[in-house]
Amino acid sequence: MSKSKDSLSSTVKSYLVRTNRPFSATDVFNNLNTKDNKLSKTAVFKTLDELASRQEIQEKVNGKQKVYFADQNNFDTIDDKQMKELDLELNQLDKEVNQLQDKVKHKESRLSTHKNCLTSEQISGQLSELKAEIKDLHKRLDSIDSKAKDFDPKENQKLKTDRQKLVTEWRKRKRMATNMVDMILESYPKPKKALLEEIGLETDEELKVSLPQI
Repeated sequence: MSKSKDSLSSTVKSYLVRTNRPFSATDVFNNLNTKDNKLSKTAVFKTLDELASRQEIQEKVNGKQKVYFADQNNFDTIDDKQMKELDLELNQLDKEVNQLQDKVKHKESRLSTHKNCLTSEQISGQLSELKAEIKDLHKRLDSIDSKAKDFDPKENQKLKTDRQKLVTEWRKRKRMATNMVDMILESYPKPKKALLEEIGLETDEELKVSLPQI
């Protein structure tokens, strides 16, 4: 059940007094939010700011980071040594927050990259199409090579031009297939050979063919 505004304020303030330690707003939310005590993150953040504005708790801003802690007037005066220890703890917390934020940014960046990638099914489908087109190109090239000698020079030159276009297309599509396979392998747990067998892709080497010289 969600807490009322007054009840949430009391809970947050009591927690800070009981622990008497500095916490970020996220730390307070994570520490108070449980299966049996579901809280709204927005409500907790707002409550902390309201308590600080009413000076019922204290806040400290360090750069872009803000931490909250109990009003020290409710406690016995601490000496310089204890204050230094608190400052050291605050600095350590700041470092931990920065490290965690860097990790989050890194993971978000990787997640964004994966979202922009084609699915395995889409890549497998395109690879199948490329395989069929490559086989067709082989047949057409063989046919052109066998018939070229019987044509007149002009026709022969036309065939050479067509052959050059086909070889260029073959090279382009082979490069596309290779790039797709490399992209899958970045997150594929098995060796390249296993991936090729799984998607049914035959390489030029397996077919014992190679790109002709243009």
